[in-house]
Amino acid sequence: MIKTAQIAIVLANFCCLGQNTEFHLKDYSNPALLSNISATTLYTDHSIINPQFDIKSNKIGSVYRLWDRTFHTSYEQYGYKQYKEQKITVSSFQKISTNVYLGLNINLHRAVSLGFKKHHSISFDMGWNYQNKRYEIDLFIENPLNSAYVKNDIESRVIISGLYRWTAHLQSILKIEESYLTNSSRQHELKYVYENAFIVSLIHNFANTQYGFSLGYKKEPFQILTTYNSHPWANKLGFSLIYQVFDG
Repeated sequence: MIKTAQIAIVLANFCCLGQNTEFHLKDYSNPALLSNISATTLYTDHSIINPQFDIKSNKIGSVYRLWDRTFHTSYEQYGYKQYKEQKITVSSFQKISTNVYLGLNINLHRAVSLGFKKHHSISFDMGWNYQNKRYEIDLFIENPLNSAYVKNDIESRVIISGLYRWTAHLQSILKIEESYLTNSSRQHELKYVYENAFIVSLIHNFANTQYGFSLGYKKEPFQILTTYNSHPWANKLGFSLIYQVFDG
């Protein structure tokens, strides 16, 4: 079933909306942010989380319109040689008022470990977003029912994020995260966009005084981004590629 779904997602990617690509560049998938995407979009993310143990994360996805509604589908794999987790996600959103949006993710999980049987689970996430010309606020609730393979082994967290536009080129993004599995975190990102093409971000995590940065370049129809984040137990290096097929 997983393999069939993977093939279906890849096919959807190539037949499959995105002037605003914030949805793809966050480390969580708030489905309410799909409201910002207005062109069919394909993307891929690849991260080396811990090179010593060869822990990696890979993700492919697409945003497209179907039945007069915007949908997002993605396939994500995380782990190392002896253990891998896979997740397939289908998302959409609903406009509630002029500036307010609600979204829903449905996730199919699978965990595979050498010498042990495979585990499967289903979870859902909820997202809310408010935006105007000066600022945005979004709320993301991941796996609120604490679905699991066995017990407490699938991430369950709440994220509140706020974005403030100081100028047309300079933004501040504050993210507060409470996780059931890991420690809570407070993070600030200062982002500068030059000529709507070059993107530079500086990231500071207040909880453990860790830092990171990202560099990006946009030349339609492509956008590329590289990121680096330091963590107490590893340093994460990531690469993202976004392709916007056409304007909606």
